[in-house]
Amino acid sequence: PLAADQDFRYADYWYEVKAVVLDSPTVKISSIEQLDVDVTQYEGQLTAVCIDRTSPDEPDGVSLNGLVSRISQLLDAFPHAESVFSDRLLEARYFDRPEYNNPYYKIKWLYRYSVTTDFPRLTRSTVPKGIRNAKYEIALTSILCFKKNENE
Repeated sequence: PLAADQDFRYADYWYEVKAVVLDSPTVKISSIEQLDVDVTQYEGQLTAVCIDRTSPDEPDGVSLNGLVSRISQLLDAFPHAESVFSDRLLEARYFDRPEYNNPYYKIKWLYRYSVTTDFPRLTRSTVPKGIRNAKYEIALTSILCFKKNENE
């Protein structure tokens, strides 16, 4: 909601998070800027989260409204964080609406990949000057060697 190029950016680290559907061979990148970070200065990662539709009675299933509610409850003990979260939801134009109670999704897997100088990505310095914007897909099999261990 803050119009940043990456989903999460800190002083020395950044994250770009992408949802992928079950059995998708690729992760979609929606702009050149999403992975265009000087990785020699700022360490970062691409996180791919595989989601699949499920039923409301699935114990691990969650709807958009349900997810927002869970996060809000977790932040109850941290008033400032709860306030920031609420502000960001408003900036993203999220409102608790009945249609957001469905569908339900379940996380099947989550993989994190180190974005390094060798990571397959487009950057402003690598695309021809006339290209103003680009959307592209990265084959998940091509980034297996960048996959981070679960403990990292």
